Amino acid sequence: MLRFLGGFLLASLVWGTLLYAQVTGQVNLEQTFGPDTPEPDTAEASATDDVVEDEAATNARARAQRRRRRRRLARRKAAAEEAAAEQASQEDQAAPTADATLGDPLEGLGLREVHAGQAGGEEQLQAREIEAGFDGIFPEITRCLMLAASDQPVRGRLTFGLRIAGSGNVEQVNLKGPAAITRGPAGKCLHTKAKALRFRAFDGPDMVVHYPVHLE
Repeated sequence: MLRFLGGFLLASLVWGTLLYAQVTGQVNLEQTFGPDTPEPDTAEASATDDVVEDEAATNARARAQRRRRRRRLARRKAAAEEAAAEQASQEDQAAPTADATLGDPLEGLGLREVHAGQAGGEEQLQAREIEAGFDGIFPEITRCLMLAASDQPVRGRLTFGLRIAGSGNVEQVNLKGPAAITRGPAGKCLHTKAKALRFRAFDGPDMVVHYPVHLE
């Protein structure tokens, strides 16, 4: 009991002293026992979280921008390819009879040119032999011409250029004529048939032959 009374009196004395100091301005109890302020560690953790969230948002925006940029580039590339294909198609339709060339260059050293209808030189194939070779594949040439990429009949002259080796094999083929014939499936077909021609062997240099076919 005495201890309780002693403690009570001591506590009262302490509070009385503090109240007196508050009244006289010696102590500010509100500042001393004021509301709790956030601990430094908690504030720093909150600031770190804000920085992480800002970085994540920035990265997300950057990824979205890259995706949009790639989509724009893909659309531009597709549009350019489509425009180029359309232009090429329009050019083919606008001028199906304009001359175009397909195949190999026939230039070379030690060649003798022979034109159909004229006699060949010594140790060369004769013009009639060239004509006979083309006569043999003419039905196949006709089937190739049916593959022409044109709704309208194509007229003009198609010229086969052949480089024939002394073995009688056709080493190179060059086609010159309307674009509707020389381009696309028809041109590839004609090139293949001409390359398959075989003539007799001759003792002489390679020769270049130009064989015309008139389209009507």
